[in-house]
Amino acid sequence: SGWSRSVCLLRDSVDHVYDVTIAYRDHSPGERPTEMSLVAARYPREVHMHVRRHSMASLPEVPSDLEQWCRASFKDKERRLQSFYASEETPLGPSTECPVGTRELHARWMHAAAFWALACCVSWWSLVLVVGWLWGLAAIGAWMLA
Repeated sequence: SGWSRSVCLLRDSVDHVYDVTIAYRDHSPGERPTEMSLVAARYPREVHMHVRRHSMASLPEVPSDLEQWCRASFKDKERRLQSFYASEETPLGPSTECPVGTRELHARWMHAAAFWALACCVSWWSLVLVVGWLWGLAAIGAWMLA
C-alpha cells in the first residue's frame, strides 16, 4: 500500500509519525462541517483533536505487518470516534484546553483561504507559462521546417 511504501522510503529521514484524529461537535444535530460551511463562517461548536506520536523505530519493518498496524490504528480511531459521538461527555483522549475566539478563528480561516487562493493563482499562471512556451517552441519548430 501507499502507507507502507511511504514509511519504507522515509524511515531513514523521519523520526516520528503523527496519528491525528479530529472530531467535531455538530453545528446543528446531524450536520457535519464541510469546506463550504467553514468558508461561510459556520463553524462547529467544538473541534476535538487527538494526536499520537509514534517513533519510526516502533513501527513494524515488514510491509505486511506495517499494513496490519495501520488497520489496527484505524480501528482504534473508529472506536474512539464512535464513543465520542455516542456521548456529549466523552473526549477523544487526554485533553488540553485551547480556547480560540470566534474572531480569531475567522481570521485564521481567512488567512488559510488567502493562502490557497494565492497558491491556485500561482499554479494556474505556471500552467499558462508552460503551455505558452510549448506553443512557442512548436511555432518555431514549424517555422524552421517550412
